[in-house]
Amino acid sequence: MANLAPPSQHLQWRKHSTTKYPIPPGGEEPPEMATMHPKLFPQERASSPRFEAERRVWEALNAQLPDSVHIFYNKPFLDHNFQGEPREAEADFVIVDQANGVLCLEVKGGAIEYDPETGFFTSTDRLGNKHRIKSPKEQAKTVKFHLLKAVPRAMNAWGNPPWVLIGTAVCLPDAYRAGDEFPDIDPKEIIYFDDLDRLDTVIPAIFEFHRGQKNKVTYPKSLLRAVEQILEPPTKVGSPTTVRVTNAESALFELTADQVRVLNGLRFAPRFALAGGPGTGKTVIAFEQAKWLASQGFKTLFTCFNRLLADRLAANALHISNLEVMTFHQLANKAFGSNAFDESGKLQAAQEPKVKYEAIVVDEAQNFQTDWWLAIESMLENGDSRLNVFYDPNQEIYDGTNAFPSVFGDCNGNIVPPNWSGFMLTDNVRNTSPIIAATNRISDRYQLPDNGVDGEQVVLIACDQDNLTQEVANEITRLIEDKVPPREIAVLCAWSSEQVDAFIRKLQPHLQTRIAREAGDNVLIETVRRFQGLDASVVILVGLDAVAHNAGAMLVAMTRARSRLTVLASPELCATIGEFRAPSPGVQFRKL
Repeated sequence: MANLAPPSQHLQWRKHSTTKYPIPPGGEEPPEMATMHPKLFPQERASSPRFEAERRVWEALNAQLPDSVHIFYNKPFLDHNFQGEPREAEADFVIVDQANGVLCLEVKGGAIEYDPETGFFTSTDRLGNKHRIKSPKEQAKTVKFHLLKAVPRAMNAWGNPPWVLIGTAVCLPDAYRAGDEFPDIDPKEIIYFDDLDRLDTVIPAIFEFHRGQKNKVTYPKSLLRAVEQILEPPTKVGSPTTVRVTNAESALFELTADQVRVLNGLRFAPRFALAGGPGTGKTVIAFEQAKWLASQGFKTLFTCFNRLLADRLAANALHISNLEVMTFHQLANKAFGSNAFDESGKLQAAQEPKVKYEAIVVDEAQNFQTDWWLAIESMLENGDSRLNVFYDPNQEIYDGTNAFPSVFGDCNGNIVPPNWSGFMLTDNVRNTSPIIAATNRISDRYQLPDNGVDGEQVVLIACDQDNLTQEVANEITRLIEDKVPPREIAVLCAWSSEQVDAFIRKLQPHLQTRIAREAGDNVLIETVRRFQGLDASVVILVGLDAVAHNAGAMLVAMTRARSRLTVLASPELCATIGEFRAPSPGVQFRKL
């Protein structure tokens, strides 16, 4: 059907003077390098014969098209078939040109043949081996139909979406034209070997073929932003410091390189649970997963227990299409009405929920009760909808039994239910070694692995209730004098919300710095419970004696600090935290 072309190593990419791309004022040629996503051809594919054809097409596109054209290569995405079932798919190349539209380009190496009797396509390589392949046009159409649904949704975040030309093309870089035709591919949308050195005219011609009689339009920048959101959702790779929640501006969410690898490994599992200890970055990965699902066109929900956490994440999701963020209590009220909970706090969800989602991401799952999980299951659109769960059973600080994963089946002590995918995070990317060491002193149930990150000593101040207010004021004053910004300091109390309000009234007269329960340029004060899932650069812990028997509460409290931790407690509890510690690194014991 298409004859094998000569060896390709002699090809030289060149710029034609007959280019149909606009020449800037002054008559100069446009830049000879397209904008590639990624910027370099993936190293792991560069030396593989399997991807040799794609590499040559990548190089030709990069060399011949102007930098105003953005080319996305090897981008996986989630799609739905005609039955509404989710399926994994991949785009070979997606070309975004604001002057023309979007082109979905499928590449097939070798000599391509079609057998009308069987309806199968085959590819024959240079060694004569024949391989059965999918229809290249059908694969390009899968990408096209996904973008036809997802692009208008994404563009709607920046205004009313215009009509967008989204076309298909097939590239056969190892084949010459043989005069025959494929049954489902128009000859005008096929790129052969002998077309590879004139892509600057071939690509615009394919756009013109798909445009037909429609007028040519120039698309806004929101088209590029939409495709980027769909095929290349942002993932920040940064330092071990993960979430800065005390800053008055929106929180910063950064992933380590290891977390990025975990995220890429779990994205396509329809039902998975990711377990990990405190500081392993579960919330960061959970939020990135929710954003990615939303970018793929799924109606997505991110839900958690903590209202403070939900509020901060919701602020970061304001301009993300298809993504809602709320606590489970907010969700229940939305799905079942304002009387979703009775006076004792038990969920009343006998009726069908008013909202449904194609994907639900649950964070802090250890705090979700059995009937909550049944309600969440009822909010999934169908049996193929996605449910992604993030939890740490050792951080359960509320009364009741940890219902996940046993509510979904007999788990026999495993971290995930039967037929689920399971992942475990082990590396602590939040706390310094001294904080980890001090935490391990009080927890016989869970030991944090030391990450080797040096930091300040943990300060233990033994005091009683009579002088607690003054000692907290003194510690805050010391930190301010040490040039620590107030917004970086959090005072966490193992008390009720009402007790915290009373403590603020007692503490404020001793300070020149404002202390309040809302984040800002002030020192933040909050309960340990409400601060679960969050962290701060500097944490002052008070009232721990009341929860010293609760291993989960102690674990949560001690791991909220990223770099500096001060504990004010009874001499007995301070001795437990600092017991048998060498006077060098780790714990500084200060007695009144």
